[in-house]
Amino acid sequence: MIDRSTLEGIFDEAAARRAKTVAELTEQIEAGEYGVGDDGMLRGPAGFQIDMSSCPDDWSDTTGITDSQVRIGHTTAQSGNLAAYGNIAYGWENYFNWINENDPILVSGSPRDLVLVVKDDGYVAAQTIEFVDELIEAENIFSILTLGSPNTLAVYDKINEECIPQPFVMTGHPAWGDPVNHPWTTGLQMSYSTESILWGAWIKENLADLLAV
Repeated sequence: MIDRSTLEGIFDEAAARRAKTVAELTEQIEAGEYGVGDDGMLRGPAGFQIDMSSCPDDWSDTTGITDSQVRIGHTTAQSGNLAAYGNIAYGWENYFNWINENDPILVSGSPRDLVLVVKDDGYVAAQTIEFVDELIEAENIFSILTLGSPNTLAVYDKINEECIPQPFVMTGHPAWGDPVNHPWTTGLQMSYSTESILWGAWIKENLADLLAV
């Protein structure tokens, strides 16, 4: 029985859920139900699929994976009025360093260091566009992490056209749940619309007397 009253208990619960999910996905992949089939379709849970033949001719699923690294690009605000968001990048870097030292990523049985390539866009969408082009064309990245709704909206069309994974989008805009038109993009956090519904329901249930005054 996991004790959710402590931080350690919450971490243990998260680890148990992750292990269960990994085991279930691994079983489906090994059975040939998930992954890329002979027809060039990438299939996953809940009917998720991507036609890999629509990717660019020079696309490769090993781009950004070298003999020693898995390179991940990140556009974020480390300057300007929203520079505080840049601390997330430091968090990613510290986490990646911990993984590299304690539980390295294995590719074909060999360890690869996670390397974060950070670009400071100052939360300016036009700068995000320039840096995403740079990450794709010059930095040899495997995936891209973006921060901010306007910034991500400005680049997620191109990122999807290039078939580059864009997980953990750091904004709650509901657009990141579009597996048909933008299957390479997924959100990191709960959508703002879902969050507002939950807050409204909580306020109605717990503060009804105050609202009636």
